[in-house]
Amino acid sequence: DDQTAYLLDLPDFGVLVLVTSGDELDANTVAALRSLNQKLADACRAERTERRLRQEQDRFQTVFETIPEPMARVRERGGEPVVAAVNRSFAETFGCNQETVQGAPLSELVEPSPEMDHRSRRTDWATDGRAAEREVTYRTVEGPNRFIFRSVPTTTEGGNEQFCLFIDISAQQQRQETLDSLVRTADRLLDMSETMAVCQGTIDAAASVLGFE
Repeated sequence: DDQTAYLLDLPDFGVLVLVTSGDELDANTVAALRSLNQKLADACRAERTERRLRQEQDRFQTVFETIPEPMARVRERGGEPVVAAVNRSFAETFGCNQETVQGAPLSELVEPSPEMDHRSRRTDWATDGRAAEREVTYRTVEGPNRFIFRSVPTTTEGGNEQFCLFIDISAQQQRQETLDSLVRTADRLLDMSETMAVCQGTIDAAASVLGFE
Protein backbone atom coordinates (compact mmCIF):
# COMPACT_ATOMS: atom_id res chain seq x y z
CA ASP A 1 0.00 0.00 0.00
CA ASP A 2 2.91 2.40 0.53
CA GLN A 3 4.35 1.79 -2.96
CA THR A 4 3.51 3.46 -6.28
CA ALA A 5 4.21 1.96 -9.73
CA TYR A 6 4.76 4.05 -12.86
CA LEU A 7 4.44 2.28 -16.21
CA LEU A 8 6.09 3.96 -19.18
CA ASP A 9 5.92 2.69 -22.73
CA LEU A 10 9.39 1.75 -23.97
CA PRO A 11 8.88 1.89 -27.77
CA ASP A 12 9.91 -1.30 -29.58
CA PHE A 13 10.95 -3.00 -26.35
CA GLY A 14 7.97 -3.18 -23.96
CA VAL A 15 7.16 -1.33 -20.76
CA LEU A 16 9.48 0.30 -18.22
CA VAL A 17 8.15 -0.06 -14.66
CA LEU A 18 9.37 2.25 -11.89
CA VAL A 19 8.27 1.50 -8.30
CA THR A 20 8.64 4.07 -5.50
CA SER A 21 8.07 3.73 -1.77
CA GLY A 22 6.36 6.43 0.20
CA ASP A 23 5.16 9.59 -1.48
CA GLU A 24 4.24 9.61 -5.13
CA LEU A 25 6.42 11.45 -7.64
CA ASP A 26 5.37 15.00 -8.40
CA ALA A 27 3.98 15.93 -11.81
CA ASN A 28 7.21 17.62 -12.98
CA THR A 29 9.27 14.51 -12.22
CA VAL A 30 6.78 12.26 -14.01
CA ALA A 31 6.88 14.57 -17.05
CA ALA A 32 10.69 14.47 -17.01
CA LEU A 33 10.57 10.66 -16.89
CA ARG A 34 8.72 10.56 -20.18
CA SER A 35 11.55 12.40 -21.91
CA LEU A 36 14.15 10.26 -20.18
CA ASN A 37 12.22 7.14 -21.19
CA GLN A 38 12.30 8.19 -24.85
CA LYS A 39 16.07 8.69 -24.65
CA LEU A 40 16.41 5.23 -23.11
CA ALA A 41 14.38 3.72 -25.97
CA ASP A 42 16.58 5.52 -28.51
CA ALA A 43 19.71 4.21 -26.77
CA CYS A 44 18.31 0.65 -26.80
CA ARG A 45 17.55 0.87 -30.52
CA ALA A 46 21.02 2.24 -31.24
CA GLU A 47 22.64 -0.58 -29.26
CA ARG A 48 20.54 -3.20 -31.04
CA THR A 49 21.45 -1.72 -34.44
CA GLU A 50 25.14 -1.58 -33.53
CA ARG A 51 25.07 -5.20 -32.35
CA ARG A 52 23.40 -6.28 -35.60
CA LEU A 53 25.99 -4.39 -37.66
CA ARG A 54 28.82 -5.99 -35.70
CA GLN A 55 27.35 -9.43 -36.34
CA GLU A 56 26.98 -8.71 -40.07
CA GLN A 57 30.53 -7.36 -40.21
CA ASP A 58 31.85 -10.47 -38.47
CA ARG A 59 30.01 -12.71 -40.95
CA PHE A 60 31.31 -10.70 -43.90
CA GLN A 61 34.87 -10.80 -42.54
CA THR A 62 34.63 -14.57 -42.21
CA VAL A 63 33.48 -14.93 -45.83
CA PHE A 64 36.10 -12.43 -47.04
CA GLU A 65 38.89 -14.27 -45.26
CA THR A 66 37.92 -17.85 -46.13
CA ILE A 67 36.91 -17.46 -49.79
CA PRO A 68 39.45 -19.51 -51.77
CA GLU A 69 39.96 -16.94 -54.56
CA PRO A 70 42.19 -13.88 -54.11
CA MET A 71 40.11 -10.87 -53.10
CA ALA A 72 40.91 -7.26 -52.25
CA ARG A 73 38.98 -4.24 -51.02
CA VAL A 74 40.14 -1.21 -52.97
CA ARG A 75 39.63 2.53 -52.44
CA GLU A 76 40.59 5.53 -54.51
CA ARG A 77 43.28 7.90 -53.28
CA GLY A 78 44.55 10.70 -55.46
CA GLY A 79 43.01 9.08 -58.51
CA GLU A 80 44.82 5.80 -57.88
CA PRO A 81 43.37 2.56 -56.46
CA VAL A 82 44.89 1.64 -53.11
CA VAL A 83 44.30 -1.45 -50.99
CA ALA A 84 42.07 -1.30 -47.93
CA ALA A 85 42.39 -5.02 -47.16
CA VAL A 86 43.20 -8.35 -48.81
CA ASN A 87 42.34 -11.90 -47.87
CA ARG A 88 44.83 -14.67 -47.18
CA SER A 89 44.53 -16.12 -50.67
CA PHE A 90 45.43 -12.76 -52.25
CA ALA A 91 48.52 -12.42 -50.04
CA GLU A 92 49.68 -15.95 -50.90
CA THR A 93 49.00 -15.56 -54.64
CA PHE A 94 50.64 -12.18 -55.18
CA GLY A 95 53.30 -12.45 -52.47
CA CYS A 96 52.44 -9.61 -50.09
CA ASN A 97 52.08 -9.21 -46.33
CA GLN A 98 48.42 -9.31 -45.39
CA GLU A 99 49.00 -7.29 -42.21
CA THR A 100 50.97 -4.40 -43.72
CA VAL A 101 49.49 -4.13 -47.22
CA GLN A 102 46.85 -1.54 -46.31
CA GLY A 103 47.35 1.70 -48.21
CA ALA A 104 49.61 0.18 -50.87
CA PRO A 105 48.82 1.03 -54.52
CA LEU A 106 47.10 -1.88 -56.20
CA SER A 107 49.43 -1.55 -59.21
CA GLU A 108 52.40 -2.45 -56.98
CA LEU A 109 50.79 -5.71 -55.88
CA VAL A 110 48.99 -6.85 -59.03
CA GLU A 111 51.47 -6.50 -61.87
CA PRO A 112 50.28 -7.27 -65.41
CA SER A 113 52.40 -9.42 -67.67
CA PRO A 114 54.51 -7.44 -70.19
CA GLU A 115 52.63 -8.88 -73.16
CA MET A 116 49.33 -7.29 -72.12
CA ASP A 117 48.28 -4.30 -74.18
CA HIS A 118 48.41 -0.83 -72.65
CA ARG A 119 44.66 -0.56 -72.22
CA SER A 120 44.41 -3.80 -70.27
CA ARG A 121 47.39 -2.94 -68.09
CA ARG A 122 45.69 0.08 -66.56
CA THR A 123 44.54 -0.44 -62.98
CA ASP A 124 42.27 2.60 -62.59
CA TRP A 125 39.37 0.40 -63.73
CA ALA A 126 39.19 -0.74 -60.12
CA THR A 127 37.73 2.57 -58.97
CA ASP A 128 35.61 3.68 -61.91
CA GLY A 129 32.43 3.10 -59.89
CA ARG A 130 31.08 0.37 -62.17
CA ALA A 131 31.05 -3.39 -62.06
CA ALA A 132 33.71 -4.89 -64.33
CA GLU A 133 34.72 -8.29 -65.63
CA ARG A 134 37.58 -9.17 -67.94
CA GLU A 135 40.23 -11.79 -68.59
CA VAL A 136 43.76 -10.71 -67.69
CA THR A 137 47.23 -12.13 -67.07
CA TYR A 138 49.05 -11.16 -63.88
CA ARG A 139 52.36 -12.11 -62.37
CA THR A 140 52.11 -14.28 -59.26
CA VAL A 141 54.62 -15.95 -56.98
CA GLU A 142 54.37 -18.98 -59.31
CA GLY A 143 54.79 -16.96 -62.51
CA PRO A 144 52.27 -15.46 -64.99
CA ASN A 145 48.74 -16.74 -64.38
CA ARG A 146 45.54 -16.11 -66.26
CA PHE A 147 42.64 -14.67 -64.26
CA ILE A 148 39.06 -13.63 -64.70
CA PHE A 149 38.96 -10.31 -62.87
CA ARG A 150 35.68 -9.10 -61.38
CA SER A 151 35.06 -5.90 -59.46
CA VAL A 152 31.89 -4.72 -57.75
CA PRO A 153 31.40 -1.18 -56.36
CA THR A 154 30.00 -0.71 -52.87
CA THR A 155 29.58 2.06 -50.30
CA THR A 156 30.91 1.71 -46.75
CA GLU A 157 31.35 3.99 -43.77
CA GLY A 158 34.80 4.80 -45.08
CA GLY A 159 33.47 5.85 -48.50
CA ASN A 160 33.24 4.17 -51.89
CA GLU A 161 35.09 0.90 -52.36
CA GLN A 162 35.50 -1.84 -54.94
CA PHE A 163 35.60 -5.53 -54.13
CA CYS A 164 38.08 -7.08 -56.54
CA LEU A 165 37.99 -10.84 -57.14
CA PHE A 166 40.67 -12.73 -59.09
CA ILE A 167 39.59 -16.17 -60.37
CA ASP A 168 42.58 -18.18 -61.55
CA ILE A 169 41.75 -19.95 -64.82
CA SER A 170 45.32 -20.92 -65.76
CA ALA A 171 44.74 -24.66 -65.31
CA GLN A 172 41.46 -24.51 -67.23
CA GLN A 173 43.13 -22.55 -70.04
CA GLN A 174 46.03 -25.00 -70.15
CA ARG A 175 43.64 -27.96 -70.43
CA GLN A 176 41.80 -26.25 -73.28
CA GLU A 177 45.03 -25.47 -75.11
CA THR A 178 46.19 -29.08 -74.67
CA LEU A 179 42.88 -30.39 -75.98
CA ASP A 180 43.02 -28.08 -79.00
CA SER A 181 46.58 -29.24 -79.78
CA LEU A 182 45.57 -32.89 -79.52
CA VAL A 183 42.63 -32.33 -81.85
CA ARG A 184 44.89 -30.68 -84.43
CA THR A 185 47.38 -33.55 -84.07
CA ALA A 186 44.65 -36.13 -84.56
CA ASP A 187 43.50 -34.36 -87.74
CA ARG A 188 47.05 -34.47 -89.13
CA LEU A 189 47.49 -38.14 -88.21
CA LEU A 190 44.29 -39.07 -90.01
CA ASP A 191 45.70 -37.58 -93.20
CA MET A 192 48.88 -39.69 -93.01
CA SER A 193 49.11 -42.93 -94.95
CA GLU A 194 52.48 -44.23 -93.78
CA THR A 195 52.58 -46.19 -90.52
CA MET A 196 55.98 -44.81 -89.50
CA ALA A 197 54.80 -41.26 -90.14
CA VAL A 198 51.80 -41.84 -87.87
CA CYS A 199 54.07 -43.29 -85.16
CA GLN A 200 56.51 -40.39 -85.39
CA GLY A 201 53.68 -37.83 -85.32
CA THR A 202 52.24 -39.49 -82.22
CA ILE A 203 55.64 -39.45 -80.51
CA ASP A 204 56.16 -35.80 -81.39
CA ALA A 205 52.73 -34.87 -80.01
CA ALA A 206 53.35 -36.80 -76.80
CA ALA A 207 56.54 -34.83 -76.26
CA SER A 208 55.45 -31.37 -77.42
CA VAL A 209 51.82 -31.34 -76.26
CA LEU A 210 51.79 -33.66 -73.24
CA GLY A 211 55.35 -33.01 -72.11
CA PHE A 212 56.47 -36.65 -72.13
CA GLU A 213 60.13 -37.58 -72.43
